[in-house]
Amino acid sequence: MLDLDEGAVHLSCEPGAGATTLCLSLAAAVLERGNRVIWLSKEIPDPKRSAQILGTLSEEVLGRLVIIDYKEDLVTASAALRAILRGMMAVDLLVVEDWCERYGRASNVNLDSMRSILADAYLCGVVFTSASYDDASGGELRRSKGGRGFDGLARTVFLYRDSGSMGHRILDDGGIRSRILITGDGFVPT
Repeated sequence: MLDLDEGAVHLSCEPGAGATTLCLSLAAAVLERGNRVIWLSKEIPDPKRSAQILGTLSEEVLGRLVIIDYKEDLVTASAALRAILRGMMAVDLLVVEDWCERYGRASNVNLDSMRSILADAYLCGVVFTSASYDDASGGELRRSKGGRGFDGLARTVFLYRDSGSMGHRILDDGGIRSRILITGDGFVPT
């Protein structure tokens, strides 16, 4: 669904499109292959949704998942995780959910923190999410937080609802659009 072999991904999502569900689906796949996942978030993912997607995994497999609630202090979290992130392997995954506020501009502090995290997590797969917003200029359908602040560090992939179908979403990766289906167990390609 989301190719992490090409480097870090900034998943810029229409609100309510299912960014957490997509990241949980990716995390489940990484864990099932025997690898580690570190999940940074301002809030712990919804326990009910997490149980739906991760609930079939054994206790041993779930032991390779670390969830860190960083509240509003991404700077401290990025510094505290520096050595751990540098020790992660290409098959591991780092998820940073909602790296900036949903409304308004991304702060320079959060931009700098994400750049630092990306520099430290250079070996592993990285997905970091933010809310996208409508492009008022009409040049693009959606815009991402941080704008060109991640050029060369990550590619931006948009996730939004498919207006033709309730359960389908569109992943737009540099103009290449894929339809994916949201189910009770997470996302599946269609």
